[in-house]
Amino acid sequence: MIPSETHADRYCRQAAECELNAEKATNDADRLAWQRLAEDWTNLARRAVVNPRLGGNRLEAQQLAKSNSN
Repeated sequence: MIPSETHADRYCRQAAECELNAEKATNDADRLAWQRLAEDWTNLARRAVVNPRLGGNRLEAQQLAKSNSN
């Protein structure tokens, strides 16, 4: 994490990296996996903006992943 970067900023950066990887993917399964990861990071960033205390919460990340798998 960059020193002045918020958790939400970091999550947005991670989402952008996933989107780039999705564009570079050579098959549909990989592309879809990267797109889903980008969505997860974006959702986590939105939640971190609303409640910055959730930024480093591992439980929040696990709950997000679980809700997106259903």
